Amino acid sequence: MTHIKALLYYIIELIMALFVLLLMALLIFKYTIYNNEYIKDVFEKHNYSENISKDIKNDMKNNIIPTQLPESVLDNIYTEDELKETINSLIDKVYTNEKIEIDTTKLSDNLRNNIDKYIKDNNINVDNNESVNKIVVQMTDIYKSKITQSNIFNKVQKIISKTSKYIDLAIIISIVSLLLLFIISLFLKREYNISLNLLIASFMDIIITIFIKSNININKIKIWDDTVSDILHDIINNIFKISSITVLMFIIVSILLILITKDKKKSKKVLSKK
Repeated sequence: MTHIKALLYYIIELIMALFVLLLMALLIFKYTIYNNEYIKDVFEKHNYSENISKDIKNDMKNNIIPTQLPESVLDNIYTEDELKETINSLIDKVYTNEKIEIDTTKLSDNLRNNIDKYIKDNNINVDNNESVNKIVVQMTDIYKSKITQSNIFNKVQKIISKTSKYIDLAIIISIVSLLLLFIISLFLKREYNISLNLLIASFMDIIITIFIKSNININKIKIWDDTVSDILHDIINNIFKISSITVLMFIIVSILLILITKDKKKSKKVLSKK
């Protein structure tokens, strides 16, 4: 192999390693950030619905006091399972690009029934239902605002909808590019050294990880509130964890391939001598 061919071969090996690294990152993103079921599991792990429920109940109780109604009118207007189902539905809508909205019909009906029962049981005269309607609207607004956390679902949906279509495209481009580069490398050297690609990709991943972690304290990133921040920390740390495991596997496979190749070369030498 001439010097020019050798130079081209190693340049292609480097480019292939970059595509291996890119493909690895894209696949990790696809099955974490861009996977609604994974996000649901992370939300459940951090008890998102339970924490939101506490905030909802506290705000509702604080806002029901000026109305001179008892806190008991707020009892059983929604269940924890219903809240969890609502949150999971919103997560699904983020990924299906459906309109982010919360159905509070059942909650409104339950609250209205509780208030009407209290008024009836205590023989309270109500001239019109306007005041009751205002209370119901106020409580449903609290329910909606606490779940959506400053329109967090809408904001994430905009990012996901704009980028998700490019993830699959980038994966396809990476695979096709690797195949083309593989064919070119075979043409230049008539053999393919996958261990070199994996080792270079692993080395680059380690450098990138060290650089990011040394410059950014992931666990101190703060968005919206502590619960949402913890969810973000979990997702980012898990991405780095999956990346580290993948890199370790790359290194192990590379070492094994190098040992197998050396063993084959030794065997060939022994046979040629005979």
